[in-house]
Parts: sequence; C-alpha cells; structure tokens
Amino acid sequence: MRAKLLSVVGSAVALAVVLSAFFLVRPEVLLRRGEEPLGLGQVAAGQPFAGKPAGEDIPRVAGAEEFMAKYDFQPFTLEPLDAIPTGVYELARWRSATQVVGRRTRNYARVTTSSIWAMTGYNQYYLLQFPDGTYALGLLDQGLARRISRGEAVTLPVCTRAGVETAARPYLADLCARYGADPQNVVYAFDDEWYREHTLSLVLLRLAAAGGAVLVCGLVYGVGGELLKGKKKT
Repeated sequence: MRAKLLSVVGSAVALAVVLSAFFLVRPEVLLRRGEEPLGLGQVAAGQPFAGKPAGEDIPRVAGAEEFMAKYDFQPFTLEPLDAIPTGVYELARWRSATQVVGRRTRNYARVTTSSIWAMTGYNQYYLLQFPDGTYALGLLDQGLARRISRGEAVTLPVCTRAGVETAARPYLADLCARYGADPQNVVYAFDDEWYREHTLSLVLLRLAAAGGAVLVCGLVYGVGGELLKGKKKT
C-alpha cells in the first residue's frame, strides 16, 4: 500500500516537474544573448525597434505624463522601480487566436485570468512604477518583471506606447483607478517579429528541457526504488 502511494505521489511530482520545465523555461534569454543594442540611428532607418535591447541614446521616460505624450511610433525605454503583477493575461500579440490542430479548429480567448491557462502563450499585464512614482500598465517579459520586483535596476528593452486589449480593460479598470494608471495604454516591450520567426525554435528548446526533466525524474525514480527495496530487505 505504501509503495503504491509513493508511486502515485512520485508520478504526480514528476509530471509537475516536466510541465514546469516546458512552460516555465525561457529559452529566448539564451537565443537573444549577445544581441546588439539598438540606437536612434537604426530606428530612424526604419528598423523595427520594439523589444530590442535599448542603446544609450534611446530616450528614458521618467513618468506617466511623459509616457502618454509619446506617439505609438516613438521609441523609448525606462527603468521601473517596481513591476506589480495584475493577474490579467493577454494572448501574445504574435500568436493567432485561431489554430488548426489536426482536423479541429481551436479558438483561444484573447484574455484570461487563469495563471494555469496563461502558460499556453499569454503575457501578463504589470503595473510599472516610473522613477517619479507614477504608474502605467506594461507588457514585458516575466523574467524582467521578476527582477524589477526584487528591486534590481533594470533598463527595459526599447518600448512603444500601445493600446490595451479591449477584452482586458474591464479586468484592469479597478487596479488602474487605484494606481492612477491609464487603462487604455500600455508600455509594450516585446519584439513580435522576433517571436514569430523563432516560434519553432522556442518550442523545440522547451521540449528539450522537458525531455531532460523526464530523464532526471527517471533517474531519481530508479534510485529511489532501489533504496526502497534495500530498506525492505533490511
């Protein structure tokens, strides 16, 4: 009975580890390592800029008023004092809301408040605190948001002022009112084009991470089984 219980618990833990390895690993950090910062000259030349590493001459925004004065085609960056998770997730803008799987068409909701469902390709809205203490909504990599919330000094990639997904606004209204943030505009710090081009690579790397987790769990399970057999003999 005890062996069966340990087997069930071990299987559940192993499944959780494998799923975490697939959904929580961020291979984009590895793929984009060493990417050159983007300067204003390259932006003026018409190169896509949102989500690229920010060069020294990219304007730094210090507050919400300055952010709201930006046009949607003007590059800027900022060094947030805090990144507060809202619990509201938007389908990644480089993904289609409709996907064909086999012979079935699957429709994804534009917005979700489920952190579990959000693992399938959603980005969370954060409340970013500007250096002057004001706030704005932000869509940025969760790894950067965690570093900011831990108090690290982080300069965001090149950003643009973008619109908030219409379906997300009702969920964000109260938080925006509480923090004085505009509910219709967001600091957008993702490189949509890069993610579209590297979709397959990201999936393969996540599968590799999940495969590695399977091997580790198998080894732990095997060693644990041998130790358990040894104890029984003793």
